[in-house]
Formats: sequence, structure tokens, C-alpha cells
Amino acid sequence: MAGAGIESGKAWSRIGAEVAPTDSAAPGVWGDLNEIAENVGAGNWPAPAASAYEYISGFTADGSTGTFSFTSLPQTYKTLRIVIQARDTATQFRPNIRINGDTTSNYRVAYQIGEGASYSTYVASGISSVALNPIPPNDHPYTMTVDFPGYTSANMVSPVLVWWGESNQASGAGNGPITVESGGLFNGSAAITQIDVVQANSNDLGASSTVSLFGLAA
Repeated sequence: MAGAGIESGKAWSRIGAEVAPTDSAAPGVWGDLNEIAENVGAGNWPAPAASAYEYISGFTADGSTGTFSFTSLPQTYKTLRIVIQARDTATQFRPNIRINGDTTSNYRVAYQIGEGASYSTYVASGISSVALNPIPPNDHPYTMTVDFPGYTSANMVSPVLVWWGESNQASGAGNGPITVESGGLFNGSAAITQIDVVQANSNDLGASSTVSLFGLAA
């Protein structure tokens, strides 16, 4: 209540004289504010929610390139995550992933894609990147999340996990594919220190699209 003050013996208390509400103050306002101040000062107020993923760096596309490189990656996270938000464009960008600059045939992938009432699977090995096989239709945006768990280990292959959602219809229910894919670099002998997002076709990433890198805090 307003004017009630702080009980003696508490670890925290207001400093200075209390100010009584004026006739124009809404009933209960000062009491509520005093209670908030007391709980904040005493450390009882809950901390604001925070995401476990921390933003590291990123790019905003200008429509003139299809290659985005993250180098000198910090080795202090549990997992790295790349998020691609591709805006609609008449020549939609199709990305692939390369690790530590390796462009040789040391990658494998396996994916399952659901579209409409059906699904299909695909497996490939001896390829030059983690090929993100679904082809996004032109003039339709998509979102993609790519995770790199265990990226700091030098004693394992480098796994890559992909979630990709897109729509190939402008209206209605749509039947755009949802894709889950796994893959990796299978000559892995070092921690991941570089990730390249490269174009699988000749299309650049549309202007104002973003490619962002996050880390899951250890």
C-alpha cells in the first residue's frame, strides 16, 4: 500500500521520503509502483526471457551475389545455426553448404521431402557440398534453418541438419514442400572454422533477404 514504507530488517528499501499521491493520481497507482520498485530492488522480479541462441553475424543480400562466407568461427558454442530468410524473386536462390573450404567429393546427404499428400526420399554421396536438393520455385519466399551440432570436435565427421519450408502457390492451401535433410563432410578431421553458403544454380540471393549465423550458448 502507498505510504506503508518498508519493514525493518529487509535487505533492500527505498531511499528518501515517500511521496503521497495527489488528488489527480489514479487510485492504487503509487502502491503498485512502490511494490514493483521493492521487488526489483530486492531481486525478486523475474528476469526477462532470453533466447539460448546468440546472434554472431550475418548478411543482408543486395541481389548481386550467391556466396556468403562465415570464417574464423568461434569455438565457444554447443551448436551453430544458420538461418536463411529468402524473399520472393523471379530467379530464386538455391543454396548449398560447404565446410572448411572443402570443395572435393567428400560430402553425403539424405533427405525426406513432403509435398501435398506424398513424400519422397533421396540419398547421395561423393558430392562437392551438402546439396540442399529441393529447388525453390521462382517468385516464392522460403525459410531455411541449418544446424551444425558438435562443430568444435576434431574427432568426428561434421554433421549438418537442415529444415526447409517453402510454398509453391501464391494463394489457397498450397502444397509447398517441407524438407528435413541431414548431411555432412565425411573427411572431417578438424573442428568447423568456416561455413560457406554457395549457390547451386546461377541465381543470386534476392535483395533484402538475410543469411544469419547464431550460436547456442554453452
